[in-house]
Amino acid sequence: MKKQGLFVTGTDTGIGKTFISNLLMTALQGMQPGYFKPIQTGKDWDEDAIEGEIAPSVYSFSDPMAPSRAAQKAHEVIDLDRIRRAWDSLDDRPWVIEGVGGVLVPLNQCQTVRDLIVTLGVPALLVASTRLGTINHTLLSLEALERAHIPLVGIVLNGDKDLGLAETLQDFTQVPIVEATPQVLRGLFLSL
Repeated sequence: MKKQGLFVTGTDTGIGKTFISNLLMTALQGMQPGYFKPIQTGKDWDEDAIEGEIAPSVYSFSDPMAPSRAAQKAHEVIDLDRIRRAWDSLDDRPWVIEGVGGVLVPLNQCQTVRDLIVTLGVPALLVASTRLGTINHTLLSLEALERAHIPLVGIVLNGDKDLGLAETLQDFTQVPIVEATPQVLRGLFLSL
């Protein structure tokens, strides 16, 4: 099996990226998937919620803030080439890669999570909430990803059911809005 990766990004922080990443890990059981979160901020480590093979983070900061600010406070600079080398060194298997914050969260003075996805050269899955304001956040995130020509495999709406939300979003994009179930997520990954 060759190495494959799917980057789980979101419209915001606290949106459910770790929940969806863990669902993906569960969905891929039997294929021995791995989990890679290259940048971690805050004292609550997302890896604690993941079941399966976990690659170490390249950057870990205890301050719960944007990665660029946390790195600056720690007198470090996040280097995307360093993250790329860590990604290249991972073994051949399916990998769930979890982002930090939203799509345009700064990682250093000139690069964002979007640049990290491009650097890794993998498709993305966008996690969005169902709370008020999500239409704007989701469409802006989609536009940012599409401008960078990042292949999007789907949008997952995470939260209380909002009848009509998926249909409203679907009016503005051809990216499929998918259910957060292991079967659907496995199918998305296998379609890569």
